[in-house]
Amino acid sequence: MSADAVIPSPAPGQAPLPSPTAAGNHLCRTLLVDAGLAAQAVRRFGLDAQLQVLQEELAEAIVAISHLRRGRRGAREEVVEELGDVLVLIDQLRTEPFMAAEIDQSVAHKCSRLRALLEV
Repeated sequence: MSADAVIPSPAPGQAPLPSPTAAGNHLCRTLLVDAGLAAQAVRRFGLDAQLQVLQEELAEAIVAISHLRRGRRGAREEVVEELGDVLVLIDQLRTEPFMAAEIDQSVAHKCSRLRALLEV
C-alpha cells in the first residue's frame, strides 16, 4: 500500500504545509528547537545519552510509520509525535561543534540532489 493512500490531505480550513521554495535554500538548515535549549540538553544529559535516546526515538518512528502504512487508527498522530521527538534530538546534535557543520553540509548536499531530481 502506498503512503499516499493512508496519509490524508489537510482538512478543510487547515493550512497546507509551506512550500520548500517559499523559505529559500535555508529551509534545510534551520533549527526547529531554540539552539540554547538544545545545547543545554546535551550539556546536562551528555552526548552519549542523547545519541541513545535518538536511537530509541528513531526505532519508535519506524514502528509508527509501519502502523500508518497498515492503516492503524491513531497512527498519524503517533508518527507526528515520534518525528517531533526525532527532530528535537537531531537539533540537539546540531549544537555540537564537531557535528553541526558536517550535518548541515550533508543536508545541503541532499537538498541539492533533491532539487536536481525534481527539476527533471
